[in-house]
Amino acid sequence: MALEPRPVEIRELEIVEAAVPDLQFRASVSAGTYLRSLARDIGAALGCGAHLAALRRTAVGPLQLEDAVAPEAVSAGALRDAAILVAHLPRRDVDKKERDAVLHGRPIRIDPIADSRYPIAVFSGDELLAVAEQVGELLKPRVVVAED
Repeated sequence: MALEPRPVEIRELEIVEAAVPDLQFRASVSAGTYLRSLARDIGAALGCGAHLAALRRTAVGPLQLEDAVAPEAVSAGALRDAAILVAHLPRRDVDKKERDAVLHGRPIRIDPIADSRYPIAVFSGDELLAVAEQVGELLKPRVVVAED
């Protein structure tokens, strides 16, 4: 099966250790980048083939591995505002009527946003309500995180 090409951004690619036939690298990439595919493509370019033997994520967006909390240590004080996870997304603020619709998973009308291929974070004031997708002139909630 042929994979569809997709745009990705590789901000950093550093060889950490080279002990042939193994190569260890560190990468900083955009969302949607498959490091397994990157390893495969590097192997193809070198004419030897390659695969990813291990993967360790040290950051996802603004969240860092060193700030992680063990499951047994999770407390209300350790929780972070979910809005931190969508800070990079386009934002849409809603009024009371739209808020009620979004909380029940119903689409709302929206003026089209130029680059609508990205999800849109839906807020009511400082409260993250949902992550939505623009479909024509509608904003359709895909993941609702707030409650009534």
